[in-house]
Amino acid sequence: MKLEAQFRLAPEMSAQQAARTILGHLTAVMRVNEAGIRQDSDIECLHDFRVAARRSRSLLTLLKKEFDPAQRAELSAGLRVLGQSTNALRDLDVYLAQRARYQKILPAALRPAIAPWFDALGRQRGREAKKVARFLSSRPYGRIMERLESFATAGPDPDTVKPVEASGDTPIVAVARREIDRLFAKALRVGRRIDASSADDRLHRLRIQCKQLRYALEFFHGLFAPGPVGQAIRQVKSLQEYLGLFNDRSVQQRFLFDHLKGIPAPHGPRRMARAAAVGALIGVLFMEKEHQRAGFEAVFTRFSDPEQVRRLRKLFSPAED
Repeated sequence: MKLEAQFRLAPEMSAQQAARTILGHLTAVMRVNEAGIRQDSDIECLHDFRVAARRSRSLLTLLKKEFDPAQRAELSAGLRVLGQSTNALRDLDVYLAQRARYQKILPAALRPAIAPWFDALGRQRGREAKKVARFLSSRPYGRIMERLESFATAGPDPDTVKPVEASGDTPIVAVARREIDRLFAKALRVGRRIDASSADDRLHRLRIQCKQLRYALEFFHGLFAPGPVGQAIRQVKSLQEYLGLFNDRSVQQRFLFDHLKGIPAPHGPRRMARAAAVGALIGVLFMEKEHQRAGFEAVFTRFSDPEQVRRLRKLFSPAED
């Protein structure tokens, strides 16, 4: 379940106060999805929980100069545990979601061969869901959430703007401009170095860079004119989603390769059919991945259009303050 209520930032807020406001919202998103994860009623609850945790870690990195190093390290370590404790369940959700697509891709004669495999993944997912539910009821989880909530609620009321002059902090609008401009410049720099001979890791790095930039834009969108900042978010989201499809194909290929290597010998008729089905899926995913790779240049050209870059860099330039 998504928490629709949005936080409000004011340009004159201190960066520290803005960080508490955003993290308070993200922690609330995690809390509101706990019941759905425990009851295993909707896989989107786990997805929304993990996105909120990932955004929280990104926020701590983005505003690291505004945090006490020891405090930031403690909060980041806790958020890392939340991710690690739910990784396996989310991976299984993603793999199981491919069942219908894989069935459609395969020739009719090979479709029955992968049914037992997906059934086994489903049973594994059931065990993992119980493990995650136990984790959410554990003391370590409770302590992590308490630390996050304690940080978010410490200090003045988030709805009362704390004068920057009194705190000595940098105003959040200045920090936002500085960090968005830095991330945008870095995304352009990374993307311009990618060509047809670049390793897949280069595209993965650009995808992560785009994700960080998108999070920053969404954290601070209320500080800027809605039209231009909305355009910037759409521009980054389009490239990120394109790279996400490329990454999905890569991850699925590796998963299938690992399964193929794990099919025990000797190969009887059922195992041979399963190996043939998995091999066919790997081939299709390889072609889809290559198709995505071939279209990258055109997608990135639109993202890095000089006129758009000029407008957006001007919007977020630190010199505007």
